[in-house]
Amino acid sequence: MGLLAKMRGLAAREPAVGRSAADGLGTSVLAVRAAAQPPLPPDAVPLETADGVAWLAHSGPLRCHLAPFAAAPELGLRLDYCFDASGERQRFALLLAAEAGSVLTTDAVAEALQEAVQGALQRGTLELPPCTSDEEWHAFRAGLNELVYTRFGLVVEDCVPVDLHPALDLAAQLLAAATAGAPSAPPPLAGTLDAAPLADMPVHGWRSAANAGFGAPGGDAVAADALALRRLFLELPALAAGMRALPRQECDGSFAPLQDILRRLALAAVGVNTMPALTHAAPGRRLPHATQQLRAAHARAAQSALDEGWALLACMRGGLDPARLDEADRILSNLEYSLAQRRATAP
Repeated sequence: MGLLAKMRGLAAREPAVGRSAADGLGTSVLAVRAAAQPPLPPDAVPLETADGVAWLAHSGPLRCHLAPFAAAPELGLRLDYCFDASGERQRFALLLAAEAGSVLTTDAVAEALQEAVQGALQRGTLELPPCTSDEEWHAFRAGLNELVYTRFGLVVEDCVPVDLHPALDLAAQLLAAATAGAPSAPPPLAGTLDAAPLADMPVHGWRSAANAGFGAPGGDAVAADALALRRLFLELPALAAGMRALPRQECDGSFAPLQDILRRLALAAVGVNTMPALTHAAPGRRLPHATQQLRAAHARAAQSALDEGWALLACMRGGLDPARLDEADRILSNLEYSLAQRRATAP
């Protein structure tokens, strides 16, 4: 059965997506589940995820504004990106299946892009030094292109520095940070220059989005836990496949360490596949609410380690760097610890 034929029968099986979401395709929405029959909206590209769900994605380009440094929200980047409709769609389809729910909004994409860029700059997998030279800027752009494509399956068409100061209320941000008692990252700015602010989640020293990913309501531990485990279930095998496919030089000493990393990734995937429910320690024995919250926090921490893995893969797309295998070991250790704690029934 072809994709368009599946779309014709989809309305009988799937809940309808709001008309406003479909109408916003290309403005406020990047992709939406195809719950309506053709004709397709203008510039909509039909695609299908691995679980057989039909989607409509806009071919772009779309624009957002990011603050790469949380401590300097006035220093911004204007990013034009698009879904590569004519190229490889596998990573973008994985993004839709693992994270998007029923609608992938441009605000959610901007928030995730900003979090990914900030994290890569903090960890050193991207570099954007002060008074950046042309050579340093080109190196940053190359790394940014790889990060956005590897993590999201999106293509960066253009990226230029911009001054975000006129669009920011710095006094309100400082007041919010003081009220919360912790530093807060500035909101990403979509085409309309407004979006919900991010918040810190101090789990194992990682910064995490308040929504814990696309489509997870802020503060909803059950939804955030389910989203994190779904991402790990779907993305860990893809991350391992990406690591396995990295070009290697002969006799560089990376074979044995890489095999160990792949083995541990496979074991982590098995652990996710057999993860117990969030709310119960055993049939008929419900966990305390505080323990459920702690389990969900560890699931989000494992998700953060997964994001670090994608960023590391992005900076090695040109070839496996044996010097970065120690970083892969650290990321995997954090992932394994978080998964073990997610499985535990007591703090």
